[in-house]
Amino acid sequence: MMSNVRQVEIPEWFEVDGLVNLNIIINDQQLNGVLLAGDNLEQAHPYNPIVRIYLINLQQEKYEIVREVGAIAFKSKQEATDFALNITSYSLIDLFLDIHNKQIDVTI
Repeated sequence: MMSNVRQVEIPEWFEVDGLVNLNIIINDQQLNGVLLAGDNLEQAHPYNPIVRIYLINLQQEKYEIVREVGAIAFKSKQEATDFALNITSYSLIDLFLDIHNKQIDVTI
């Protein structure tokens, strides 16, 4: 079962890198999940908004970031935040089709 949890240790480098927490999804059975972070949402840099996907694991009663597992660039802040907030409603096929149809850049 997937659930949203707020007990995630957000590292200091998040703020330094200008990242914004958009969504946290925890797999209660596996004690891991993903954290989706927005990068350049306000388009202050010369690249499109990006949603960075981080793997998180339970470590001593707090979820901590293990590593970045992917990044997806979007054309606008709205597309990026909508994706991050609605990711659990996608089937795998819908996810790939949406990424392809919007012609967004994906780095995994």
